[in-house]
Amino acid sequence: MGAGAGPGCALAQAVAPPAESSEATVASYDLVQVAGRYVVTWPLNGTAPEHGGEAVVVTADRLRQHKDGRFTGRVTVEAHLSDGIAELHSGALNFVATRSKRELARALEERLDYEGLNWDQVIEETCREVVKREEHTEVARPLRLDVEHTEAAYLVEPLLLKRQTVLFYGPGGGGKSYVALFLAFLLENGLPFAGHAVEPTSVLYCDWEADRQEADRRATLVGAALRRRFGRELTAPAYRECVMPLVDEGSAIAEDMARTHAGLVIIDSAGPACGGDIMSAETAVQYFGALRKLCSHTHAASLTLTHITKNERREENGKRLPIGSIFFENYARATWEVRTSETTDEHELGLGLFCRKTNFGPLPSVGLSLTFAEDEVAVELTKAEDIVSEEGALQAMALEELAGGWLTAKELADKLGTTPSTVWNMLTRLKRRGLVTNPKRGKWAVLDNRFGDLRSV
Repeated sequence: MGAGAGPGCALAQAVAPPAESSEATVASYDLVQVAGRYVVTWPLNGTAPEHGGEAVVVTADRLRQHKDGRFTGRVTVEAHLSDGIAELHSGALNFVATRSKRELARALEERLDYEGLNWDQVIEETCREVVKREEHTEVARPLRLDVEHTEAAYLVEPLLLKRQTVLFYGPGGGGKSYVALFLAFLLENGLPFAGHAVEPTSVLYCDWEADRQEADRRATLVGAALRRRFGRELTAPAYRECVMPLVDEGSAIAEDMARTHAGLVIIDSAGPACGGDIMSAETAVQYFGALRKLCSHTHAASLTLTHITKNERREENGKRLPIGSIFFENYARATWEVRTSETTDEHELGLGLFCRKTNFGPLPSVGLSLTFAEDEVAVELTKAEDIVSEEGALQAMALEELAGGWLTAKELADKLGTTPSTVWNMLTRLKRRGLVTNPKRGKWAVLDNRFGDLRSV
């Protein structure tokens, strides 16, 4: 983990300490853990920086344990000297590789040669302490037999359980993101849902699909409808636009959760958050391991949004399953299939949320309608119709596929895993509703402008 000679020499000149620092010693360090980030301060003259002393500060984050024994992360090293702060190093490091740690220590010696400062000691002890804390596990102790309240605890009953992992899955363009944002507003502001009180809870919305501008637009629309309904000003949930997989961005997200005291984190959506083959069991296990670690810092619940399978994998009763490894069903404590249904209003999207798996006993279905107006998106309770919503799920997937380009009925049937005759009948109905058209003989395309807003939700 060496450093370039040119930049190192220049930096060494810039941060070289004055001659009187020859009495400096490094005897101990101070470690502060903020969620998934560790900050280790090594005083250089026995006095902490906040009291006017000089110090080396090592920050470790983006920590990740690998099945081959590697323990990697990002290490940033700064020198806090009397004449200012200089960054000496920032880069990846294997915390358990002796050679990598020695190379980093040698590079730092070139950049800051401070009398009494032992870089081998700084790097070795910092890495050892971080690894020890990350690998710390709870000591076994007997279970309690005197719990007063044994019923399931909810954030939003019946959809979101306290301190548990919940999964919403449905076709792209099926309204999942709007529903998640709606629930986030309810929690942030303590607004009731389905006749149940909702305790105010901070929410962090982590978005791998849309960007902040689009999220602000949606929040404005959903918030406008709720302000009108409840007649009060609202607090919006915290939002983070994410790029890297959860296993890599987790420590930074954990810091946001600690700062905002988040009781719920929303992951939108599982595919890009996994950062790998979503069908792989290893990818799913890594994802849920990172999610569990993320939530452990604030004892938060999680809501993961994801897509559905087509026809290649279903339950015996024909119900669709979340896309990806079977561990997406196994690790979640509750899974909800989000199905769309036909409505008579072209500006309304009907949804049914059906609990397909729970570890807390049967949960009732929930029906929602999303009404899209120019200045708001209103979410209201309706009756959940599971009988007709299989057709709605197929239609939603068809519209999503057609949004990517013109297709024949056979091509669309192959993508959806159904028969051409089923697709032909469905397209005929969609054409009568003004949602699709035939721009060319045998080809089908999306016509509905509303779908442009729904396709990514």
